[in-house]
Amino acid sequence: MFLKYKQVLIRISFMFIIPLISLIHIYLNVYRDNTKEIATPLDAIIPFVGAFVVPYIYWFLFVFVGLFYLAVTDGKKYYGLLSSIVTGMLISFIIFYFFPTTVTRPEVVGGGLLNYAMRAVYGSDNPYNCFPSIHVLNATLVTLFLMSKEKSFQFNIWALMSCVIINLSTLFTKQHVVLDVVSGMTLSIIMYIVWSNEKIWASKWFTAIEENVTADSSTSDNPKIS
Repeated sequence: MFLKYKQVLIRISFMFIIPLISLIHIYLNVYRDNTKEIATPLDAIIPFVGAFVVPYIYWFLFVFVGLFYLAVTDGKKYYGLLSSIVTGMLISFIIFYFFPTTVTRPEVVGGGLLNYAMRAVYGSDNPYNCFPSIHVLNATLVTLFLMSKEKSFQFNIWALMSCVIINLSTLFTKQHVVLDVVSGMTLSIIMYIVWSNEKIWASKWFTAIEENVTADSSTSDNPKIS
């Protein structure tokens, strides 16, 4: 059942935590003396394919749509996904600080929209803070929570294929190496297991939060989360 717009807006407002904590990334996204390369022989085989910049950028829309959809349809899973993303990113930042890594990027030359977009991505994101991949972390988390919510085969195929192509895009754009992807997926699974635990959402503190933020929506509404 869709909730009243005030409750949905309040839930969506919590999304701003993500860009706020992302400011930490700016501080960490610089070269340091102990920066390492962790490329494997498999990475040398994977070619650079500029067209994969499209799903790489599509990640922003995919994560937003996933969060928005759950904010409207399922409060527990929305807060679970949001908590997973925030916690996973903070853990990633800690890893970035103590284990900084870098990737070797190709030189992108020539005209065309795809080359322009690829150069824009490279220009806005230094080649550091790669392990684990936050692109992979967030895309996988969105997919896991969406697929746990929806029973529609077509919907789940869309979510799964989006996740797969986004994760592959991190490799084919040479934004990440294989170990970055593996670590991002591993961390996302751990976060999903932790934050999808029903005991968390049955606790009094969470119920109190949901009741307090929706109390002024309507005095006749059921304050419990859907």
